[in-house]
Amino acid sequence: MSVTYRVPDTLRPHPLNQQVYDTDRDADELAASIAAHGILTPLTIDQDGTILSGHRRWQAARAAGLATVPVVVRTVGDPLEAETVLLESNRQREKTYTERMREADQLTRIFAEEARRRMIAGKADPLATLPEGRPDEGFTRTKVAEAVGMKPRTYAKTKKVYDAANDVTAPEPIRAVAQQLMVALDAGETTPNAAEKALREAETRPEARSLMDFIAASWLTDPPAAQAASARLHALIPSLPESDLQVVFAFAANLEVRSHAVQAHLVASYHRQNKCSLAATAKAFGTDRPTVASLLAASPAAPSAEGASR
Repeated sequence: MSVTYRVPDTLRPHPLNQQVYDTDRDADELAASIAAHGILTPLTIDQDGTILSGHRRWQAARAAGLATVPVVVRTVGDPLEAETVLLESNRQREKTYTERMREADQLTRIFAEEARRRMIAGKADPLATLPEGRPDEGFTRTKVAEAVGMKPRTYAKTKKVYDAANDVTAPEPIRAVAQQLMVALDAGETTPNAAEKALREAETRPEARSLMDFIAASWLTDPPAAQAASARLHALIPSLPESDLQVVFAFAANLEVRSHAVQAHLVASYHRQNKCSLAATAKAFGTDRPTVASLLAASPAAPSAEGASR
């Protein structure tokens, strides 16, 4: 491809570039360099003058007042091909995590459209298609992760934080936490693994506290519901920070004490009202005599030693 020269104002940026990349980063430094040395690498444009590669160089050239810029014209067949070229030309660019996730969004869309076109043409990739003909989303995620220069697990963790930061239906506190985490990721102040863990903690803490409130309110009135809530609370434990683990432990211990007190009250009331023996009371509650004796001793209205020994 031959290099020609164009007046900067006759070129126009591709709209996808602004959606994905932050073009103002280091803009002054780049403009100073171009003013001093010119543009060393030509811009890539399509046949209509839309920039496919070199948006920052183009902006810097305009800021530096260059009369012309070097360009290479690449003929593209359709908008999808132009978008693919634009993203591919930025593969080696230094990018923030946010920019990579924006790239991932666009690549997911492009790969899906390419797969649809192959399906229509009867050329579906067997590696990317499940036996029933549906696209393999796992294959696509791995392909996208590779395209944005991330390992699949790192990509998945980063995407979880990024999606939460941009989910307008998410609770505002969770969304705010995710947005702060993305800022920290972009600034190099945290890692995808630590950010994803922090998001999980932010998501599970309110749920854990809500579950504890529900269990405390329903453990006597609706034991099955309280038991189900307890199981869910138990499942959240690996995602809770250490400070919350202490709260849950204290809650469980307190609930156990309260449960024992209620059991003691019920057993003592039954034993006293029916004037029955320890064995009969144990049978009624499906337990043994030592347990009944212990519960009777713990009851505030414990029967006399003589009555309890019957």
